[in-house]
Amino acid sequence: MDDFTVITKLPGRLVKFSSPEEVINLSSANFSDALRFAQEYAENGGYVVSILNYQLGEYLVNQADGSNLGTLLFYKTCSKPAIRPCSDFAVTGIRLSQSRSDYCNALAEIKAELEAGRTYQVNYTTSVDFNFFGCPLAFFIHSLKTQPTAYNTIIKLQDRYIISATPELFFCAEGRSIYSRPMKGTCRLEQGEDFLRNDEKNVAENVMIVDLLRNDLNRICDNVHVPELLEVEEYKSLYQMTSKICGTLREKSFLKIIEALFPCGSITGAPKKSTMDIIRRVESSSRGLYTGSIGLNSKDRMLHAIAIRTVEIENGKARMGAGSGITVCSEPAEEYEETLLKTKFIEAGSEFRVFESILWDSKKREFARLNEHLERIMKSLGFFKIPCSREALRERLLSALGFSSDKRVRLSVNSRGKIAVESFPLIPWKQGWIGLRQVPSRPKAFTMHKTSRRLNLDLKNFTEHILHTSSGELLEGSISNLFLRFADRCITPPAESGLLPGVERAAFIRENNVLVRRLYLQDLLKADAIVFTNSVRGCIELKLPECIEKRSCVLQTPSQ
Repeated sequence: MDDFTVITKLPGRLVKFSSPEEVINLSSANFSDALRFAQEYAENGGYVVSILNYQLGEYLVNQADGSNLGTLLFYKTCSKPAIRPCSDFAVTGIRLSQSRSDYCNALAEIKAELEAGRTYQVNYTTSVDFNFFGCPLAFFIHSLKTQPTAYNTIIKLQDRYIISATPELFFCAEGRSIYSRPMKGTCRLEQGEDFLRNDEKNVAENVMIVDLLRNDLNRICDNVHVPELLEVEEYKSLYQMTSKICGTLREKSFLKIIEALFPCGSITGAPKKSTMDIIRRVESSSRGLYTGSIGLNSKDRMLHAIAIRTVEIENGKARMGAGSGITVCSEPAEEYEETLLKTKFIEAGSEFRVFESILWDSKKREFARLNEHLERIMKSLGFFKIPCSREALRERLLSALGFSSDKRVRLSVNSRGKIAVESFPLIPWKQGWIGLRQVPSRPKAFTMHKTSRRLNLDLKNFTEHILHTSSGELLEGSISNLFLRFADRCITPPAESGLLPGVERAAFIRENNVLVRRLYLQDLLKADAIVFTNSVRGCIELKLPECIEKRSCVLQTPSQ
């Protein structure tokens, strides 16, 4: 993605904004003029994407620091984005920034404020930190499938990516009509929607925030009413309770709407000002964009969503805020679990594993080249910052000893460091066709390490597929490394070309007269033979003239 590109949802479709005419970073010095200009720009047919940080609320409500309030992006047109399925990303090391004890201590402070009557509800938040590898756009595409909401958005701001799967509407204004749909009240799917609808604590949270937003809307609206109260919505991992508050704007003014409503009461608590004072004192770090808003202004509509379930990625580090509403009825342990529940979408449907396939030699009663396999998987675990020790891996493998026949053994570690060992029947090389497969360019994290993000190609009727780039550079086989034999010299592509350097490849290079250099499709026509190496199946050499004459293998490009 290019800098300042936005992909977001409009009703029924995805739209892309790129190459903004103007970018305005908001501060106290330009805030009012910038919002007036944004309204004028949109009313003249343009589009304005707004990224408003929670700090803007501190500035509006408490006259706090007026820097780093947010960003406005101005676009003349939009287009339809080209979206293709992709899994080239991984997340590891997911952790809350607070320990359970620190979290419970903060809630004890909040409960003292509640009991003293200085607040009725506090939306307390913490953050989730994790490591991110690969393509942020792939993470966004994945979230469209696993966490579809009305407001899925990805924004690239130079080195920073914002990926939001927020389900919560802040406000929608069309003409003089405006409505807000705060989301307050959460439970697990197994608890059932009736539990949420009848739970005293969750109902109290929602009703208090409805009252707060009615008061906020009354500052700029007539005819404020609540047509929908305590509605339950189902998502992939939980139920959420929402209500809808409507009004008629006295004046269609983007600036006045933000001044009256920001930050949304559903992410502060009630009453807003005194509760924000408590939040500033109790929370351990700045919220940043989290609980601010992401919006789109066009000629006919202003649509802004609350920035929850929103991940920010920069230089391989990712952060997401998570929180819950605290009332006098709240139990700290339950609130902590609710906060953890809201982080589940990060990994939903995308479990990531680093693995090795190792040969169990039943005659020798040992794992072939075990030290080399352990060395390689430890390098991968270090790269992906997954906690696991070499000793733990060896012990787990040795506990699986006792196979009576040769096996392919899969040693894997998930993103949280959990080890698994599985065994499969040993399938030898078979005679068949050799397929040629062009593969897209991929992050090296997923080509140079053996992970669950490896390409999976069907070998039915094929001995192997030879993978190559769009420029015709040869890489490897789908389950093997590739060598071409020219007389008494073998040549293999370098790892830097974007391939997985296998354990058997290293052994073959040590034991044979091998040159490492780049190879291309035309080199296949000059080679005497093809050699594939695989640490479980061993090596197979196919002499090209004989193979073609006997039709035991045919160079063929299978249909894509």
